[in-house]
Amino acid sequence: MTMRQYLRRRWNKTVFAAIALFFTAGLLQQYLASDGASDYFLRAMVLVAFACLLWNQVRTPCLKCRRPIGLGALWWVGSRKPHQSPHCPHCYLSIDKDLPDSPLP
Repeated sequence: MTMRQYLRRRWNKTVFAAIALFFTAGLLQQYLASDGASDYFLRAMVLVAFACLLWNQVRTPCLKCRRPIGLGALWWVGSRKPHQSPHCPHCYLSIDKDLPDSPLP
């Protein structure tokens, strides 16, 4: 598995969780919220949860050194530059190098 494949799989899970969260918050707001205070609470909950989901992506561990990749994980998912492959900021592992014996699934 390459780091790019791992990042994409993790990003897809993050997006799916965000969609489920927003759908649930919308249902709660539609059927349970009757006053203004609960409306602001639900909005704040969605913002905090979205920040947590992005933080989860930023904390993606490297497949080799298992240290967090950082902000690069947010935009490396969709990058397709064949001439220059990004690398881990700690161990300089290319995100396109295949690691068949990686410690992470």
